[in-house]
Amino acid sequence: MDVPITNNKGSKLITRVLKFIPLFIFLLTFLARLIFYLVMKQFNAHSWSFEHIGVNGWLPIAQNLVAGKGYTIDTLLTYFSVNHLVPTAARSPLPILILSAVLLIFPHHYYHLLFFLSWVLSAFCALLFYHIASRSLNSRFLGFLSALFYALYLPEMNIATTYAACSESIFTLLLTAYFWALLRYWESEKRAWIFGAGIFLGLAALSRPVAFYLPLVVVPWFFWRDRQKGLAKAAIFLLPFLLCVLPWAARNQMVFGKPIFTSTLGGYNLLRHNGMIEQNRYYLRESDEFEPIAKDLFTKAGYKPDELNEVQADRILMKEAERIIRRYPFRYLNLCRKRFFWILYKENADQPLYLIPNMILYPLMFFGIFFAFLQKRRFLVFLSLHILFFIFFHTAVNAQFRFFAPVIPCAILLATLSLSQVKMALYNLRRGASLR
Repeated sequence: MDVPITNNKGSKLITRVLKFIPLFIFLLTFLARLIFYLVMKQFNAHSWSFEHIGVNGWLPIAQNLVAGKGYTIDTLLTYFSVNHLVPTAARSPLPILILSAVLLIFPHHYYHLLFFLSWVLSAFCALLFYHIASRSLNSRFLGFLSALFYALYLPEMNIATTYAACSESIFTLLLTAYFWALLRYWESEKRAWIFGAGIFLGLAALSRPVAFYLPLVVVPWFFWRDRQKGLAKAAIFLLPFLLCVLPWAARNQMVFGKPIFTSTLGGYNLLRHNGMIEQNRYYLRESDEFEPIAKDLFTKAGYKPDELNEVQADRILMKEAERIIRRYPFRYLNLCRKRFFWILYKENADQPLYLIPNMILYPLMFFGIFFAFLQKRRFLVFLSLHILFFIFFHTAVNAQFRFFAPVIPCAILLATLSLSQVKMALYNLRRGASLR
C-alpha cells in the first residue's frame, strides 16, 4: 500500500459514526437489492420467475447432484438438448456445490433463499470493498463514497437478482477477498496473506474460468516488486491456488480423459460470440439461431448430439471458431475494437440499466488508471492491471456485461480516485487564484 491509513482526531461522535459505517454499508447493500427485486419483479416477472432461475444449467446440475445422479445434466454443454443425462464440465463446480448445499437443507423452498444468499454475498463484498478503498485511497470518506456507489450500483443489482445470482456473486466476493488479502500483505508483509490470496483466487477459479489465468498478472507482479524473494512469494501463492483447482482437473481427467482446469464452454463461447463475422456481422447470435449451426457442425463431424461428450463437442466448436478467425482476421479485429468499448456494444447498449451508469463509470475508470500509473500508486496499479486483463480477455472472446462485473469494485475505486484528483486540481486552482 502507498500510505498507511491513519485515524484522524475528532470528536467521540465522529468516532462512533465511523464504527457504524461498515454495518450501514452492509445493510444498505442488502436492502437495496431486496427493494430492486420487489420493484423490478412487477415490471418483468419472467426474469425473476421460479422457472427462469434454472437457466444456464446451474440449478439442474445441483439438483442432479443432490439426487445422486452425479455432476450431470440433460443438455450437452448446458445448451443442446439430449435424450439422457451427460457428464458435464460446462459450469464451474463451486457455485454448484453451494447450490447443492442449499437444496439439501431446503429441498422445496429454495427460490427466495438463493436470492437472499446472493444479496448477503453482495453485502459482504461491499464491506470488503469499503476497507480496500479506505486503505488504498488513504481516506475513510472516499472509501465510504466508493462503497456507497457500489451498494447502489444498478447493473450489479440486476445481476445479483437474476438467474446468474449465485455464480456471479460468489465470484465477485472471492475476487474482492483476493484483492483484500494482497492489500493486507502489502500492509503487514506477512506471507500468510499471500497464501490466503492464493486460496481465494483458487476458489474464484472454481467459480469462473477466467480467474484461472489471473496468476499471469500476479506472479510477474511478485517478481517485479521483489526480484530476490519473488520466486518464494510466487510459490507461496501458487501452492494453495493449485491445491484448489487440481481436484476439479482430476475429476475431469477421470470423466473425460482430459485434465480440464476451466470448463468445456471455450469452443461454444468463441464460436457463438465470434463466428458471425463470417457473414460480416458484428453482434451476438441468439442461442436459438446458434443451435442449428452447432448441430450441423456435429453432424458434419460424424456425430449426433446424443453421441457426443462435452470434450468432443468443445473440440468441434473450437476448431470451427479458429477457422473463421484465421480466415477473417481483419473482421475479427474490427469486432474486438467494437467490444473494447463494451458499454456501447449492442448487447449492452440495448439495456439502459447497464448503459447509463457505465457511461459515467467507464471513462472515469480510465482516468483513474492513468492517475494510478502517473502517481505510482502500486496497489492501485495492481488493480488496474486486473481491470485491463478482464477488458482485453473479454474483448477477444465476448463482451457480456456480467463477465466484466466482478472487477466493477476496482473500477469504482479508480473512478473515485479520478474524481478526487479533479477536486484537488480545482482546489489548487482556486487557491492559486486567491494568492494572486
